[in-house]
Amino acid sequence: MKTTDEIQERINYLNESTRNILNSNERLNKEKQIVSVESQVEETFLKTLIGKEEGELKELLIELEAKSRVLNSSLEKQNDSKSKHKSQAKVWTNNIKINTIKWILEDQ
Repeated sequence: MKTTDEIQERINYLNESTRNILNSNERLNKEKQIVSVESQVEETFLKTLIGKEEGELKELLIELEAKSRVLNSSLEKQNDSKSKHKSQAKVWTNNIKINTIKWILEDQ
C-alpha cells in the first residue's frame, strides 16, 4: 500500500500537471481538457483517501466496482443522447476512483 508521502507526491504531481495545462498559452484541445479534468478528479479523490486504512479502501473499492456494474448496465439501456452522456460521465468518474484506489493498494 502507498504511504501518505507517496499519495501526497501524486497529488502534487497532478496539481502541477493541471496548472501547466491550464496556464499554457496553447489552445486547450479536447485531449488536454480531458487530462486536466481527470487530474482534478483524481487529485480531489486522493485527498479524501489520505489516512484511510487498507480495509476501508478495500471496502470502498468493492462498493465502487458494484456501482460500476450498475452504471454500465444502465448505460447500455439508455437511448437518448443527453442521458447517455451523463451516464458516461458517471462511469468515467467512477473508473477514475477505482483506478486511484487500486494504485494506492498496489504493493511497492
